[in-house]
Amino acid sequence: MQRILFTLILAVVTLAPAWAQSKSKGDFEQKRKEVIDFKVKYLIQETDLAADKQAEFERLYRQMEEEKHTMYSDLFKRASAVNKSSADSEVLAVADMIAASKQKEGAIELKFYQQFKKLLTPRQLLTLKRSEDRFNRKVMEMRGRKEGGRHQKKASGGEKK
Repeated sequence: MQRILFTLILAVVTLAPAWAQSKSKGDFEQKRKEVIDFKVKYLIQETDLAADKQAEFERLYRQMEEEKHTMYSDLFKRASAVNKSSADSEVLAVADMIAASKQKEGAIELKFYQQFKKLLTPRQLLTLKRSEDRFNRKVMEMRGRKEGGRHQKKASGGEKK
């Protein structure tokens, strides 16, 4: 387990500077795909998924990630278009989209959860969720440390800023 986390941290630390330096959309998309590649491999390893189920899991997981990315990308575009001269109705529409985004993300995850239930054992399902959370937390910690952001742990108590 520690070996896996060490590998995860090493990969994130290695990718983070290149990702941060990426200025073009193509570079960002390439780095996003690399992180997803690594995440899928990590999740397959953590769930101890049988070789004959790995391709189907990878296909489903990538499809889920793409749907979530598309939703958030559209939201970001709409939110970025709002400025001081935007009409209140436009600002409210974007605020409503932001408020509903977690629910939409949940609906996407629930849709794919139903498919994962057919592919994974109950223990693997739970391990998948825990491993996703662990992966995302580590990425946010690494990103926070690099940027000096809110996800950085304090030295004294391990609390987040």
